[in-house]
Amino acid sequence: ALVSFALMEVAVDFMITQMMSGEVSGAENLNYMKLLRVVRTARILRVLRIVTFFRSLRILLISVLHTMKSLFAAIILLLLILYIFGVLFTQATTQALLDMGAEAAPELHRYYGSVLSSIYTLFM
Repeated sequence: ALVSFALMEVAVDFMITQMMSGEVSGAENLNYMKLLRVVRTARILRVLRIVTFFRSLRILLISVLHTMKSLFAAIILLLLILYIFGVLFTQATTQALLDMGAEAAPELHRYYGSVLSSIYTLFM
């Protein structure tokens, strides 16, 4: 559809240049003007189709922006849960390492020795 509209635009441009140069008679000039009106109407319809596309795109964008508040709240809740369980696991691991000795379970210290490493381990 777009290719046909582009070809019609090229044909109309060619006709307009012929009309300006005086190579076309008065009766043919009238036919060219009718064709020019049809092409302009087709252009308007094409623009209206694009506007409806932008309308749906705008609605989609507004919907995504309205869900950002919920997404932000969910991310904050997830980070809070990860932090709470990271602190709990770090405290439990520290207590277990103090009771058993640090050399008994080096993997525990590596994965749950600090709050940041506990959160990272939970996230994985």
